[in-house]
Amino acid sequence: MAVALSNIAKQQQMPGEGGGKFPRPLPPVPVIQHEELPEPPPEPAGVGVNKKVYYICNGPGYPWIQLPDITPKQVRVARQIYKSFTGNLDEAICTYPEFPGTEKEYLRSQIGRISAGTHISPLGYYTFGGGMGGEDDEEDEEAEEGAGGESKTSFSVNPKYEPPQLKDLLDGSMSFWVHHGQYILPQGRTSWWNPNPMPEVGDEEMDEEMGEEEEDQGDKAKIERVEPETGPPLLTPLSEDATMEGIPPWSVRSTSNIMENFAIAVVRSNLWPGAYCFSTQGKNFQNVYLGFGLKCLPQNYSLLPLPPVQQEYPPGPEIMEMMDPTGAEEEQWRIDHLPKPKPVLPEGEEAEPEEAEEEEEEDEDED
Repeated sequence: MAVALSNIAKQQQMPGEGGGKFPRPLPPVPVIQHEELPEPPPEPAGVGVNKKVYYICNGPGYPWIQLPDITPKQVRVARQIYKSFTGNLDEAICTYPEFPGTEKEYLRSQIGRISAGTHISPLGYYTFGGGMGGEDDEEDEEAEEGAGGESKTSFSVNPKYEPPQLKDLLDGSMSFWVHHGQYILPQGRTSWWNPNPMPEVGDEEMDEEMGEEEEDQGDKAKIERVEPETGPPLLTPLSEDATMEGIPPWSVRSTSNIMENFAIAVVRSNLWPGAYCFSTQGKNFQNVYLGFGLKCLPQNYSLLPLPPVQQEYPPGPEIMEMMDPTGAEEEQWRIDHLPKPKPVLPEGEEAEPEEAEEEEEEDEDED
């Protein structure tokens, strides 16, 4: 649309009489007004999706390359596309919606999503606070509760951890495994960012503002309240994960059914194929991922539909389409609009009105 408007502005002349040319006054080019929605700021290094730093290489002996931090928009778009990796970090991501970055940022976004969804640990291995059960833990809990009512984000190894038995780790309900990766909100961050923050005022000023809003409820300038996004808290059991159209999100098995004392419990993610967690009798555990960086989709992937066409003017009855009439309705309309037949009069009476009209016309001429 902008290109079309610029082409119109360039047409400043038109041919006139005698082969000459004269400038033609053109109306001003309309200005396209578009307000961008506020974009959430990226989380700082060491927090949320940018908590860790990742290095990659294409093979043994190749130099290690540090992946950059990611933004909420890159995480949101990565959830909407489905594209394999090429190995070239500078490769452009040609998808719809358009990904804001190259394959380097796309790889980092996928690593953040996989880490947030597949980092698990045995129940009780981690605990909130320092884990010592002293006054420091109580102070930390009070500080976290006073920070705007947000969920707890810091945890540490529990020194009083008692490893569960192997049969508990192999339980199909997955209630002895928990998530220790922060959930990524639909906003693209692990912590909610309010696009319309309330002004920081005192209690008296707040009461006055609330009174003014009650008096003038039609004021459009008042701040719109946005419902914050929430997700499952840390250390949530895997048994609360949503199923994928009847497919369980996790599967667990033992490496040996004969030597149970040396067996290892292996948990596999069905949502992210290639993500595993193994534990040696609940004492030690590790998370590993060997996959293509793509999420399992129960149905074939399809592109998002294009956005609806912008409505330039409100539709009215003059442009509303009507149903075509049926044949019976058309015939009835034709019959209703036939000309009415003239009344049939005797031959002697037919000419009298004409003669009377001629006599009236002659009288008017004589006058």
